[in-house]
Amino acid sequence: NGNVYSCDFFVEPKWKLGNVMHDRLINMLNSKKQSVFGQAKAALPRECRQCSWLTKCYGGCTKDRIKDPQDHRKPRFCTSYKMFFKHADPVLSDMAVQWQQ
Repeated sequence: NGNVYSCDFFVEPKWKLGNVMHDRLINMLNSKKQSVFGQAKAALPRECRQCSWLTKCYGGCTKDRIKDPQDHRKPRFCTSYKMFFKHADPVLSDMAVQWQQ
């Protein structure tokens, strides 16, 4: 129907940015609702901000962490992400070095 949302997991009236049939994309991207959504994503709990894997997961998916923009919970899959990155990071880092050569 042309409606645009910040994320396909937040298809709710409160997160509707506009409609491509009636609104300019640049206006939707610069809207207050989009700004609020981005701020909620950026509001990480202390545990995330201090985690050595932050540059890999960035606090996890917003849908798994934020039910309410004021709720700064630990990401649902945090423990799993840490296990995965500990296992995969050496291999992925080696692949990145090889790819750059």
